[in-house]
Amino acid sequence: MRSGNGLRFDHLFVPTPHAERFLACDYHQEAREAGLTDHAVMTLRLGLPSTPGEQGEAPAAGAG
Repeated sequence: MRSGNGLRFDHLFVPTPHAERFLACDYHQEAREAGLTDHAVMTLRLGLPSTPGEQGEAPAAGAG
């Protein structure tokens, strides 16, 4: 049984082709501090490519 307030080093892996999309990575200690787990919650934010039709863009029209 594990005791004390030790920390574990958790990781998130991003494939090399997506590394340029990395925006932020954060630890959230609330669950660990509440004794629910000995891990911290991690969030990872990646920028996603725009797709036609997003944010008011018109979809690309086919050649006619």
